[in-house]
Amino acid sequence: MPSHELILMLLGDARLPVGGHVHSGGLEPALLGGLAPDQIPGYLQTRLRTTTRIDAAVAVLAHRAIHGGTPLATLAAAWCARTPSPVARQAALALGRGVQRLLDRLWGTDPAATALSHLAEPYRPLAVGALGVAAGLDPHETALLICHDDVQSITSAALKLAPMDPAEATAWALTAHPTMTAVAAEAALIDTTDDLPALSAPLAECWVQWHADHERRLFLA
Repeated sequence: MPSHELILMLLGDARLPVGGHVHSGGLEPALLGGLAPDQIPGYLQTRLRTTTRIDAAVAVLAHRAIHGGTPLATLAAAWCARTPSPVARQAALALGRGVQRLLDRLWGTDPAATALSHLAEPYRPLAVGALGVAAGLDPHETALLICHDDVQSITSAALKLAPMDPAEATAWALTAHPTMTAVAAEAALIDTTDDLPALSAPLAECWVQWHADHERRLFLA
């Protein structure tokens, strides 16, 4: 098994073809909704503290559930209850299925792949939790993978949506590192669905909903 550091770098690569290349982390809807390019760093921080925070916590609980032999259906319902936008749920399902394909391709014989296959709707945080188990990542590393994936999705999409110096987008990712670390550390301590955060960014959710009907878009969401 490769080192955990290498696995994290590989799985956190925004170029990984599991669906992230068609998902902007909500950035395209935000820009179409009126967010200015110079507000992207603030948007990134807000997403980390809300949507990403929930996803990281759910990925940790999925990791624990698979290790404990607990079905994931209840956890999927808890995640859906904290993700009110139907469009956001469908986007997370598309991303989750991409992660599931990767899991099946690389670790298809692992019990984590079997556990995920029993879930009708493998939303992204649940799929990443299963992937973390199969790849040998611990709960904290799995939460960090969720955080890094969101940051990479947004910064990579920014280069297509608001052309700029790539070094600037990299600087945003580095600036977000303390928040990523804090979110992952908090998520790693969660043991039950009762402890899951229930946070929301209503305007971002509205933007995602409006984006679904936009005639000109590059990304799924």
